[in-house]
Amino acid sequence: MQYNSKTNWQRDDIVTEKDLNRIEQGIKDACTKLAGIQEGATNYQHPATHPATIITEDSTHKFVTDTEKTNWNNKADTSKLNEIEQGIEDVHEKMGKIRYMQNTEPTVKEEGLTWFNPETGLLYIHDGTRYVPVPPVQILQEVIDFYEDDVKIQHNSTIKNNGGIVICNQHVGSDVMQLTDNQDPVIDGKCGIKFIANKDMDGIRYYLFKTHPNMGTITLFNDNFQELKSQNIYSSGSLYYPIVAGKTYILCAVSKINKYMYLGANGTPAFPYASEYIDVISSVLDTNTTVNSYVYAFRCISPIVPASTSGTAIVEITNTEKNIKSWDLATYQNTLDGETVTIDIETSPDGSVWTTEFVDISQNFDISTIDSMKDIRFKINLSRSNIDNNPSCDYLARRFVR
Repeated sequence: MQYNSKTNWQRDDIVTEKDLNRIEQGIKDACTKLAGIQEGATNYQHPATHPATIITEDSTHKFVTDTEKTNWNNKADTSKLNEIEQGIEDVHEKMGKIRYMQNTEPTVKEEGLTWFNPETGLLYIHDGTRYVPVPPVQILQEVIDFYEDDVKIQHNSTIKNNGGIVICNQHVGSDVMQLTDNQDPVIDGKCGIKFIANKDMDGIRYYLFKTHPNMGTITLFNDNFQELKSQNIYSSGSLYYPIVAGKTYILCAVSKINKYMYLGANGTPAFPYASEYIDVISSVLDTNTTVNSYVYAFRCISPIVPASTSGTAIVEITNTEKNIKSWDLATYQNTLDGETVTIDIETSPDGSVWTTEFVDISQNFDISTIDSMKDIRFKINLSRSNIDNNPSCDYLARRFVR
């Protein structure tokens, strides 16, 4: 029942039984309705965000997609259009003053005379001695293919892979020793080499002179002959163990108990066999450093290089275009894979001393302020927090006006 309120009571009005019943009934009805409302139902909380689908676009309010933003940001730099337009205007002005238009050189030769050859499309002006061509304005973009012969790359923990520059993952480094003077000494015990690690490694790749049925294991010891890692013997293989820079290790072929084995040997050692990762400092026989016989089980060893978390590459074009009027822009394409790739620009007047000109450039970066007499090269900087990710620089390009 709808409640009929009375809101104009006066001081001396008489309250009847009917009025009281009407008021009580109104209170009862209100309480009944309130009891049916869920607690907190009227406690409205405005959401912090709204889905884009509830927005109605109009001519002055529209959404922009990521693709549209990328397309806008990658539009060509128009800063050189004025220079191009002026060049075209100059040509038109000269065309309007052309004295001769023919396929052969005019016989009249006076300074300032103009001649256009329609067969070649070249415009000439006589300089008082001869007709010289007027060079047209050209804008050339030089895309750098990392596999071209005229591209020089200096790698630091990076490699070329699938057409791009990437950070080195775990790999086998350069060989150490390469011994070739084979003999057949009889060994009962341990035979191998002692080495110092110059850098941290994930293990050692080894190559034996030969194997023998009495060989037991390939074993890595510390310099006190405490065993660190052992595995079955093969003519070559990889022994994985975290090797720490600055520590000394012993790598041995170990014979079976009370069994003799025949191994190769090198009669002309040249200790140390030094390399970036490993310095081989002596041969080892049983538990002693060999002084006379220089017996070896190993023909050569190689470091198992751990995956790098960062790296750089210097990219230089060795046959740089000489007829450059001005530099225009530099650009690139990177694959980030959730990591970081930045590009720096270095310049040099003669290719001997290079100076960093710009750091972490953007795509289509303006390089018109660089002196046209200077050469330009790129420095690629890659880093990653997860070695399973593979950020890369896929190509570079520089543009110039000629």
